[in-house]
Amino acid sequence: MSEEQNASAGASTNQAAATTNTSETPKGWTEGFDTDLKGYVEKKGFKNHVELADSYRNLEKLVGQKEKVVLLPDKFDSPEAKDFWYKAGMPKEAKEYTIEVPKELGDEKLADWAKETAHKLNMPRSMAEGFMKAFGERSLSEYNTLQDNAKTLAKSDHDALIKDWGAAYDQNKNIAEYAAKNFGFGEDELKSLGATLGPAKAMKFLLKLGTGMSEDTFITGNKAQNSMLTPEQAQYQIKELMKDTDFLRRRAEGDVNAKTKWANLNKFAYPGEITI
Repeated sequence: MSEEQNASAGASTNQAAATTNTSETPKGWTEGFDTDLKGYVEKKGFKNHVELADSYRNLEKLVGQKEKVVLLPDKFDSPEAKDFWYKAGMPKEAKEYTIEVPKELGDEKLADWAKETAHKLNMPRSMAEGFMKAFGERSLSEYNTLQDNAKTLAKSDHDALIKDWGAAYDQNKNIAEYAAKNFGFGEDELKSLGATLGPAKAMKFLLKLGTGMSEDTFITGNKAQNSMLTPEQAQYQIKELMKDTDFLRRRAEGDVNAKTKWANLNKFAYPGEITI
């Protein structure tokens, strides 16, 4: 046999041996192991002493990096579990959390409460801070939506009140404001009244109060001259005048007073519309 053939045969033999050592399960390789150890090796699936030794070497590498090894506690809420939570990112003290609450939410103590609660629940910093940031953003979004809706409703209510009072709006508004001032309603009380009744109903309520105080007196204390009418009041008077044949005759003949009264009533009854 030539040298080249001998080398090839030797390589084949070594390869076969390596295969036997790493892949095959040699007979009797666990001789000397007690029953428990044999059961453990079989359960783990080690086929030979090479795999067993390699597994042990990898374990040593891992255990050697103690700062990366975290043993799970039996009970996560036990005092003994504190070291685990510290390694997981929980700060030593609650004040070390960086938590801010949007000022629009109006609760200055919420941030302190969140820090104390997060620390009591062993929350890592990233988890607690991330949760409160998301909570704040969601709460702020809901707050802004409520504010926008409230502004929309208030404008709609106010527009309806202007249409309802017509040309008497300014007069009625002055009477309502006078009543609020006379009864000692402050800004907070007026806001609460508006939030409870709605802006339009609140103004009408104050108007009734003011009218009851003095039906013909403005905030200046002077007697009302040519008091303005709401559209409903003017429309009612127009219907009554339509039954008054004498008035209709005078208006038809061009009586100045009759024509002026008719024009004014129509102005109050149908604000914004052209009347003849």
